[in-house]
Amino acid sequence: MVWRCNDPDCACQATPKKANKKPPPLEAVLLDRAQDQVRRLDQPGADLDVTFLPVERMAILRESMPGPDPRTMACKTYIQLDSRNAQFANLQGLSDNSLLLSIRVDKAGRNLRPQMKYRCYWPQPGRGRLYADLVLCGWDEMTLQLLLPASRVKGWKTVALIARTFRRISAHTWNWMVGLKDPPAVAGLDWREIESGMR
Repeated sequence: MVWRCNDPDCACQATPKKANKKPPPLEAVLLDRAQDQVRRLDQPGADLDVTFLPVERMAILRESMPGPDPRTMACKTYIQLDSRNAQFANLQGLSDNSLLLSIRVDKAGRNLRPQMKYRCYWPQPGRGRLYADLVLCGWDEMTLQLLLPASRVKGWKTVALIARTFRRISAHTWNWMVGLKDPPAVAGLDWREIESGMR
């Protein structure tokens, strides 16, 4: 046992533990431009996240819904987005250096095969929006938009990660982008405009 004095400012006191800061939440909406309809996929109390895997050429959406005791109870839904069920539409840099990724999803959610993992918690049907509002959506034209907050974006490295995942750049271009010295801000980026100018 370590002896400590009663002076809270003394050097003998233990260093206070830093609270783990959760990254800002991901925002996601589903659009049907033909019918002018919008569905919001993120919701209070649920954790929505995305992982980009450039080697496997896929992105994985994950929705975690905590149960009454979040430490031991949760339900997680995973959806894999790849060339079989999704197409890259655009990647834009907003004025605050956040990134807006647009993905065209296969007609009526076809080929979206969700995986669900239950840990002592089975939420009420329809509570999980990733399954109820994306997988079961019957729209003919669906565009999924993901907003990555600026604090989660590592500049052009994140742009390169997304572009490589969706086969927009080669391995050589990837190496060049992640190695940029003093790169400009991503604000104002319009990937479709860049590709159109290269044709």
